[in-house]
Amino acid sequence: MNLVESICKVKFSALRRKMISSAAAQDKAVRKLRETVAAMEEAAEELQETRRREKELFEEYMALTDKLMAIKQFAESL
Repeated sequence: MNLVESICKVKFSALRRKMISSAAAQDKAVRKLRETVAAMEEAAEELQETRRREKELFEEYMALTDKLMAIKQFAESL
């Protein structure tokens, strides 16, 4: 093996290690991003459930207020 081949082999090996390291870093970043997306989706679902529950509670509050007003009017009519 001559000097040029040796230099090329060393540079190729270094480049290969760098590419493998870069690919591993990208894989790690992709995993982290997927975890973040999953957490955001879960938070969005929880928010949607909270809004649904708020709407239910508000409707229940309005119904109870209507009943209270009806009872008050009935009591005043006595």
